[in-house]
Amino acid sequence: MALPKSLRIFDPCIVLKIPSKRPTLIVPRRGETQREYLRRKSLQGDDNLTSTTPYYDMIEYEIKYKQAIFAMVQKMTSCLPNLQEGSVWEIHQSVDGREDGWLRWTWIKVPPMDESGLHLETSRIVIDASPVPYANSFTSNYRSRRVGRILSEDEDSDSD
Repeated sequence: MALPKSLRIFDPCIVLKIPSKRPTLIVPRRGETQREYLRRKSLQGDDNLTSTTPYYDMIEYEIKYKQAIFAMVQKMTSCLPNLQEGSVWEIHQSVDGREDGWLRWTWIKVPPMDESGLHLETSRIVIDASPVPYANSFTSNYRSRRVGRILSEDEDSDSD
């Protein structure tokens, strides 16, 4: 697929996968009692209420993820010099299976300036501090899933 050199914004559904897995943080839900929360936490294998390790693991994971995004964006902007902003998507799986979804990381190319406000030759890539979560129901195309289901049912009835 050839992209126009004048492309400025690029927001396709690119899912960037890295070797490490996003850690799961088990947090209390609205309306959940402390007892219910601690029980759910222990079922997930996290019995230590005061452990900060999962938070440090999350920070480490997101640093690695941002490094991967940065490397990809550098490659893209070298091929498409007018590219100014875009996004990368990450599949997000919930701890309890209630709502899987997506995390959208956005980035922007910022031209650096010197003290007098003059633009310099090189620009830098800035990635959002944290991703924006989206539910599957928000990002998926309901109609195409429904059409796919209808086609499957029709195919099944043809084989009778």
